[in-house]
Amino acid sequence: MHGTPHPAPPQAQLTHTVQLHVTDDETFGAEHALGSRHDLTVLDAARPAAQVHLTGLGGGGRQVQVTVTFTLTPDGPVQVSGEAHLLIREPGQPVREQGGAAFGGRVAAGQTRAFHATLRHHDSGEEYARLDVRVQHVALHAQAGATLDAHARALGEAHTGPPAGPCEAVRGGHRRRYRHADLYTSPGTGVHEVRGDIRRRYDALGGPDSVLGLPVGGPTPAPGAAPAAESAPASGAAGWSVPEDRQHFQGGSLFLHPRTGPLVVRGDLRAAWASTGWESGPLGYPTSDTLSLAPDGPPDSGLEFNDFQNGVLVLHAGQLCAPATATLSRDRMLDAVTDALRRTLPAGLLDSVTLAGISDTTFDLSRSGNRVLTFRLTGARRPGPHGLPEPTFEARLPVQFAASPPPDARRPVSLIARQAGLITLRAPPDRQGALPALSRALGLLLRVPVTLARVPGHAGLLSFKVHADGSLSLSFRPDPAGRAAAQAAQRRLDRLPLDGLRPDDPLA
Repeated sequence: MHGTPHPAPPQAQLTHTVQLHVTDDETFGAEHALGSRHDLTVLDAARPAAQVHLTGLGGGGRQVQVTVTFTLTPDGPVQVSGEAHLLIREPGQPVREQGGAAFGGRVAAGQTRAFHATLRHHDSGEEYARLDVRVQHVALHAQAGATLDAHARALGEAHTGPPAGPCEAVRGGHRRRYRHADLYTSPGTGVHEVRGDIRRRYDALGGPDSVLGLPVGGPTPAPGAAPAAESAPASGAAGWSVPEDRQHFQGGSLFLHPRTGPLVVRGDLRAAWASTGWESGPLGYPTSDTLSLAPDGPPDSGLEFNDFQNGVLVLHAGQLCAPATATLSRDRMLDAVTDALRRTLPAGLLDSVTLAGISDTTFDLSRSGNRVLTFRLTGARRPGPHGLPEPTFEARLPVQFAASPPPDARRPVSLIARQAGLITLRAPPDRQGALPALSRALGLLLRVPVTLARVPGHAGLLSFKVHADGSLSLSFRPDPAGRAAAQAAQRRLDRLPLDGLRPDDPLA
């Protein structure tokens, strides 16, 4: 006879947030003494317990130490135990405890529970800090479908939407699709949702079959993210409007911004970018995926690079390399644009060209667009009403300089200029009858993208970038061919605007 089967040992996925609020208003003020930590922990028979530690430093050598312990019990609930200690550290003196607090309780599967504790001075009884711990417990069942359904119920249908398909096996785990999100689970990663434009890009890359693999965390707002009410890509899934998101996967991370797009950063380049301060550092957000420069090798062979809003990171044999660059300053760029417009517009009308605005980078699902430069064109001033001088006209010309196709260090690339919005024209009454000709000329100026120059494939172009100050740069591979191409391109740019850029003459 077969014995009665033993139930599978329980597994628990905990989403927990620990917040420490020091109420020492004299030292900090009311809004500045808040420490927080948010984590996801999976407990099972192999790892039945876990701890979270949080330390807050106050004035006068005071220190608050918090420890929260999560223990999976044999019958399924998770025991939560926490304690906090108020310590004082003075030079040359042993550490002394001035206060303590403790809390505890059980959190059953499918339950969310909040715990609170107040830390007071032993002597005076005055409150020094408050501790808030929130724990959500989702049971991980032996059946993947039950696990995903339980997680969906915990999130609520308003969050996920109704199911859009059955539980299905994917590489490394299981997935169930819902209207607003997809839920993934595996024994090693737990349960996580993928949503919005990150979901769209993840699916386009191949989902779990791509280099990214399964999600290892949920989508989280980037540091300093704007409120959700601000503008977000119109392509976002129904019900979601998160301006800035990041999500980590087994093989890399997707970073989403409404002015760049959901783009992949992985491997050592991800670590190098992190060392600069992530998106808050000088490079800004990624504007390309991590791309390999080895055309026939595996993704992690040869050279790799990532394009960012304000620069390029290149990695070779585990070492960061500076790309070879050629630059065109804002002033030289304005000189070249002015010269080109004088040769294109009706003679004698154009007086000056200035830079009226510089946009941010633009959203795309695979390669962000360059910043848009808006040029202000004015005509020569003449006497107006009451003897006050006025320009004969003022026009606004929005232009995006771009590389087509997007550079990958292998393909030949055309550098182009294209209209990036409406051209506007303001003018007083036209006494000379010149405005109709000017209006026609402006309308024809960029009716189709204009090719400025061509870069051959052997030059190894990585990026053609418009910077936030209005300057332009070309980045090439950091090898002899790339450095030679950058030097040749710089010589051409240094001769602007006298020589111009001839489309049929290779730039590098």
